[in-house]
Amino acid sequence: QSAASDSRSGTLMYMAPEVLNRQPATVLSDVYALGLLLYQLVVADLQRPLAPGWERAVADDLLRADIAHATDGDPSARTHNAGELVDKVRQLPQRRAAALLDLQARRRQEQERAQANRRRALRPWAFAAFASLALGLLLSLWFYRQAASSLSDAQQQAQRAEAINDFLKRDVLVASQMGRSRSGAALTMTDVLQRASERATARFAGQPELEAAVRLHLAQSLASMDDYHSAAAEYQRALALWSTLRPATDSQRLQAQFGLAGVLARLSRKDEAKATLDTALGHATPALRAAMPEVDFAAERASYLFALSAASFKQALQHADRMQVLADTGRGFDLTDRANARLLQAEAHYQLNDLAAAGRVVAELSAPPFGASAVGPVLTARTLVQQARQESNAGNLAAAEATLQSARKALLESVGPTDYYVGIVGTELADLYSTSNRPAQAAPALAEAVVALRASLGPDHPYVHMSAVNKAFIEIGSNQFAIALQALDAERPWFAARPGDSARKLLQGIDFRRAIALTGLGRPSEALVILDTIDASALAQTSWLKDWPHRVSAERGRALVAMGQRAEGIRLLRDAVAGMRAGCEGGIVCDGGYADVLATASRGKR
Repeated sequence: QSAASDSRSGTLMYMAPEVLNRQPATVLSDVYALGLLLYQLVVADLQRPLAPGWERAVADDLLRADIAHATDGDPSARTHNAGELVDKVRQLPQRRAAALLDLQARRRQEQERAQANRRRALRPWAFAAFASLALGLLLSLWFYRQAASSLSDAQQQAQRAEAINDFLKRDVLVASQMGRSRSGAALTMTDVLQRASERATARFAGQPELEAAVRLHLAQSLASMDDYHSAAAEYQRALALWSTLRPATDSQRLQAQFGLAGVLARLSRKDEAKATLDTALGHATPALRAAMPEVDFAAERASYLFALSAASFKQALQHADRMQVLADTGRGFDLTDRANARLLQAEAHYQLNDLAAAGRVVAELSAPPFGASAVGPVLTARTLVQQARQESNAGNLAAAEATLQSARKALLESVGPTDYYVGIVGTELADLYSTSNRPAQAAPALAEAVVALRASLGPDHPYVHMSAVNKAFIEIGSNQFAIALQALDAERPWFAARPGDSARKLLQGIDFRRAIALTGLGRPSEALVILDTIDASALAQTSWLKDWPHRVSAERGRALVAMGQRAEGIRLLRDAVAGMRAGCEGGIVCDGGYADVLATASRGKR
């Protein structure tokens, strides 16, 4: 059937002039279709044709030149291939950063960007997420063309472009303009992508290759926003489609497999993660990884996440270092990939307690070419978390609190209250408030963290259990003994069932706080039974405090006083307080509050 006889104007729109003139389609005809799609993305109108005067609608000089080059009426004057066009768009932040060296150019581009934002009438995060997904799909369309020579007919190629156009327009762009989620809350990037996922099967019915590519990019976007459950489901759907369509050594199939291994590691589903990772590594030979840097990067990231979940932090750092080299020197990587690699480096350095190295990475991420405008709100918020850790470790708690609150605000606006990093921020805030003796603020911060971690990681993830225990510790500091004891009793069986020495040490910390709560509730005899089982040396390995023998002895004295054995109890308290104070210069941190208990007991009060 000829192009002229096709009544679907959307399909005709994507056909290059030479094809409409009945000349053979070439790779340059594909470039024209991709250039038109890029133009429509920029103006946020996926029905607009490339009519005379189109340049006026594109404020960005670089994008305008890229579109013009890709859609030139003379095929020989166009961008050479689709990969070159995608590289240009991916390198847009770096190209803009170079242009911004001139102050006048920076001001002009800011004005043009503001005008473009008004025309798009989209939330900034929505356009960023939309453009990121769209560019991935453009690249997939090109790969699909290269892989499916039987579909090289220009008519079918234009139909594929139209299918992606329709999906972006109806299922991503329109969804991002809706103000509220089903729960009534403000719409987030995650909401938009989840809605798009629900429609992908129907939208690409009979086109499994395209649906698989869409699923892969949805999974990668969801994983980047820490929605690991949804990301795992998308990776699994993509792999199910590709299992009968592509060989095990295919680039996108391997990227999906490595991506799935990584999110399973984040979810602490370690056996599944290891099996998936081992399978993928078996297919991704060194020669293949050398030839496919995108697969190499995905393999290093999955290996990093698995090492991190196994607390093998040195090994994790090695993988993060390799990711940085690939992102900085390999073809096809953008600024977001470079920032991601550095964030993982900072995380590994922090876990290794190498705060100086973590600080250097954070400083690099805070300077050009990185920054909020280049890497988006989610990566910026993650950088702020690392920055706050540096500020807190330097003793600048006020600055750390302000930084964490900025990160929290950005995350809540862009990805919502159930994001993994909202949980991390809540945990960091709770630690900060506890350190500065502000339990009234620590408790709600940790409660928010528990909700976010439970939603993003699942109810049985170690982080969720540890956060619930930490919340109970804070409640004990606020004398909410009944609430704390109930939570600790509920969490204790989970830790008791964990193998290994680390779980045993954590269990000692739980039991020590249970003893405190029991005495506070007027049940000191039960507390003493627990205290008889406490190994102070094990407690010392779970905290920066090294005076645990004195603290255990002091709590025993407190329980004895509560039972009426005042003389023995006061003796234990006096010796323990003296021992705690010997190691530092006074204050509540040095005596754990037991000086007040001693003073009260010495006055004859329980």
